[in-house]
Amino acid sequence: GRYIDVRAEIAKINEFSVHADSAEMIEWLSTAATPPNKTFIVHGEEGAGALFQQLISERLGWGAVIPDRNKRYEI
Repeated sequence: GRYIDVRAEIAKINEFSVHADSAEMIEWLSTAATPPNKTFIVHGEEGAGALFQQLISERLGWGAVIPDRNKRYEI
């Protein structure tokens, strides 16, 4: 392995519970000033993740990805 500089910002978000429903999360995501290139769905059961991925695509027009284990993604 090797060290890689990560240029990321870590932010604490107090806007919703960790158990927010998909409608609340879509509403919150829609406030983004600039849509992300990709949205990664990394929490929740498989079926729920797929439905949320579809909601993001349909309601926001964003690309959403449920990442595969051990696969690399360009961001």
